[in-house]
Amino acid sequence: MSTAPRYIPHYTLEDYARWEGDWELIDGVAISTGPSPFGPHERVISRLSFQIQSQIRQHQCPCEVYTHLDWIIGDDTVIRPDLMVICGD
Repeated sequence: MSTAPRYIPHYTLEDYARWEGDWELIDGVAISTGPSPFGPHERVISRLSFQIQSQIRQHQCPCEVYTHLDWIIGDDTVIRPDLMVICGD
């Protein structure tokens, strides 16, 4: 049994910007997001997006709905939610 510490790389937004493919970066750890989701998953996202957009229009909220957009949380965390609502500037 080894007593040597395990090396876990810590990546940043600068590293992330150079990568090819689909990745998320959580607390400096690179996570491959793999292939696109299957039909049922995308169908649910599409329906949720439509319902939320309908409510935004009906209530004239200053909001937008985005799917699969990178959310840069910090210098070492970037995630790509399936669905995101952004209100205001």
